[in-house]
Amino acid sequence: MKKLLSVLFCIVFVFAGLCSCSADGIYTTEDKYFTFTECEGGYKIAANVTEDYPKTIRLPEEHNGAKVVAIEYGGFKNCVDLEKVIIPESITKIGGDAFSGLAKLHNVNFVDNEATETVDVDFGAFSDCIALTEINFGKKVKNVGAYAFKNTRILRAEFTLVESIGDYAFKDCSSLSYVYIPATLKAENIGELAPFYGCDKDIDFVIDEKAKENGVTLQLLVAGPIK
Repeated sequence: MKKLLSVLFCIVFVFAGLCSCSADGIYTTEDKYFTFTECEGGYKIAANVTEDYPKTIRLPEEHNGAKVVAIEYGGFKNCVDLEKVIIPESITKIGGDAFSGLAKLHNVNFVDNEATETVDVDFGAFSDCIALTEINFGKKVKNVGAYAFKNTRILRAEFTLVESIGDYAFKDCSSLSYVYIPATLKAENIGELAPFYGCDKDIDFVIDEKAKENGVTLQLLVAGPIK
């Protein structure tokens, strides 16, 4: 019954001109709302901003028979009314400033049903998204660039496969209450400008024992290396 309702829901949106139904039951926003540029491995995607641009978008996994593998530098920063973004498994790179400064963006979801690909989040990709509270990093996020989530309001940062976290990646995330650091992170891949500098002092940091063996310490995460 739920599957039938999901299909009917997507059909309604198709006729409304907003989306088509994806294999996982989450609607995919129509190609007309994006621009596509050929790149290695497929296409890079950016917004084609229109007056009726959706407030919730699910990026397509394919275009013209090829994968959509990356989000353009600054590709969506002009979508001022964007509230939610669903990023499919095909995406392996989110370009610098891709969503930066979007004051209404509050939810980002990395789809990882199979987790066959990982994704790099480049510098400043979601910086200054002051309403952003919910991010499902899932099993996708491998590298987090400098300033990537600076000055957002995310509540939890739970990583599974992260291998590097850049300078000030989560600086001034004053609402952050919980951080999980997995075994895959090594001290040498943490930015010298502490990734969690300026966050609330009451954050519950859980660091995997293997990460600790790799030299990861609370000092490196919140204050940087001792000079």
